[in-house]
Amino acid sequence: MIPGRGGIFRGWFVVAGSMLVVFGIFGSLFSFGIFLKPMTEEFDWSRGTLSLAFGITFMLTGLLRPAAGYLADKYSPKVVALTGVVIVGAILLLIPLVSSLAPLFVLFAVMSIGITMGAGPTLTKVVSAWFYERRGLILGLVNSGG
Repeated sequence: MIPGRGGIFRGWFVVAGSMLVVFGIFGSLFSFGIFLKPMTEEFDWSRGTLSLAFGITFMLTGLLRPAAGYLADKYSPKVVALTGVVIVGAILLLIPLVSSLAPLFVLFAVMSIGITMGAGPTLTKVVSAWFYERRGLILGLVNSGG
């Protein structure tokens, strides 16, 4: 809040927006389980193979976090987060076009880049710039969006 003025501190809007981003990104990622059975039946793929694609996404997301943190430090974290959200959205639009395993693995690998850029260290940097006190609580709120 600006001293001498009433109203809501704008940092809370940043927190709410960050929570929505985390909700969208992780909601799209964790909804994969809903499609596991129909995809195995439709394409005659094994659950293990499809789960491997999901597991690779998680592994790459973890490995790419330092790179996302570096990009958030070097460039605007807002631009990095927006780029990540756009990547995830584009991949989600392309997934219905997949009819074989190789493109699915590639799309999931690219989606892991978007997930890493759109959440995690990037949003931590954005939100931390707004809050000095109660930063742990605020980051907990942001991550609870997932």
